[in-house]
Amino acid sequence: MTNKNTVRFLAYALAAFIIICMCTTIFSVFYYIEPRYENNIFLEISPTEHVSKLEIDIEKDQLIIKSECDKFSVNAPKYVKAYTDNDKYVIKEKKHYLRRGIIEVCLTPEVYDSISINAGVGKIDVNSMSTKKFVLKAGVGDINIKNLFVADSFKLNGGVGDIKISDATVDKLNLEAGVGNVSISANVRSDSSIKLGIGNVNLDLLNDDYRFDVDKGIGSVSIFGTNVNGLYGNGNTLIKVNGGIGNIDIH
Repeated sequence: MTNKNTVRFLAYALAAFIIICMCTTIFSVFYYIEPRYENNIFLEISPTEHVSKLEIDIEKDQLIIKSECDKFSVNAPKYVKAYTDNDKYVIKEKKHYLRRGIIEVCLTPEVYDSISINAGVGKIDVNSMSTKKFVLKAGVGDINIKNLFVADSFKLNGGVGDIKISDATVDKLNLEAGVGNVSISANVRSDSSIKLGIGNVNLDLLNDDYRFDVDKGIGSVSIFGTNVNGLYGNGNTLIKVNGGIGNIDIH
């Protein structure tokens, strides 16, 4: 009887030991894999000449862009590199592991010659931005842009996350939507194009002086409440629409 009790006790002890080891392993994995947020530092940038362009390349971090600042500034984790290259500001998130942070960029109120953003996994928030040319390559994270002014061309390549752009004035829009949903409220002033992927596009045009050339694809294209495939409207500004699998709603 004593031997049976001993065997039973050892079995329980072994089971408890295995459970404790498993819990410890799981805790360790989550501790080391879950990204830890880094504290920001002020990145000093002292241009030797007038800088009118901005290039941002991020991988994991959240990006926040503000405007109406007295001078251009960047607050970011120490693994982010910020410098000038002739007439261009460059902000680049270097490869890193098990860390995550927030990159804060403060713009002066001028109209930049060009701004390009290569997005990654993190979220992007822009509260106001003015530029002649704007290139946005979306990644996985969501993107929210308010008060956007693009004097020349805006090229937007959609990604997996959702994109929302409001209160925008764009001269020429070249939109290639991806998997996520795209919602744009804008005054589009010149001939433009929309190419749909798998997601949905909602385009709120702030005037009605348009005509459309539509190839709807598998999905549907609704313009001012009418399902369209072919030519529609007689306005001065032409918008070409190539549909994909998702739906396009223009109103």
